[in-house]
Amino acid sequence: AAEWYAEDNGINLEVSNGQFDSAKQIEDLRQMIRQDVDGIVISPFEPGALASVVEDAVDDGIPVFTANSTASTDAVSMFTAFGNANAAGSAAELMISRLEDRYGEARGEVVEIVAPQRNPTFVDRHEGFVNRIEEEDNIDIVDQIQVEESNQASITSKLSTRLQQNTDFDGLYCPDLNSELGTLAAMENTDTKVA
Repeated sequence: AAEWYAEDNGINLEVSNGQFDSAKQIEDLRQMIRQDVDGIVISPFEPGALASVVEDAVDDGIPVFTANSTASTDAVSMFTAFGNANAAGSAAELMISRLEDRYGEARGEVVEIVAPQRNPTFVDRHEGFVNRIEEEDNIDIVDQIQVEESNQASITSKLSTRLQQNTDFDGLYCPDLNSELGTLAAMENTDTKVA
């Protein structure tokens, strides 16, 4: 969407992939400061890690805007975010509804992929889902697959191992696109079918 907006408005937009890596994001920001860009929009992976380099950009006259997660500094010009906890609660509602459709009542066992909890977005997506599921007496989160990186290959590997050991659960929650794509690949790798 940003690329389309930039094109429609004659803005030269350069995009960098931080790869869920604070060190990479810091280096990318330093490169942007050296290029003397007119503004920066970033979604910090770890808010505390980027604070000083965001301040460096602002000190050089480059406004910094954050989206989805922010840096731990007042130097950020504007922050905007999607309601991650509410969206995760909505995902839990959908899970509950599907379990009711399947069993005629809200019951079942659920597996959750837990993305890196040093990122506030993933913390909200985890807590929003868990908090809503815990309100149900007969739905249990029976396993939480912790992933240190939100990349498809890592998730595919971990979930493939889990699926080879046991597929006796009723639902699986994925907090982002990478975990969803990794899940689909793991299910294909292990020939796991879903109802």
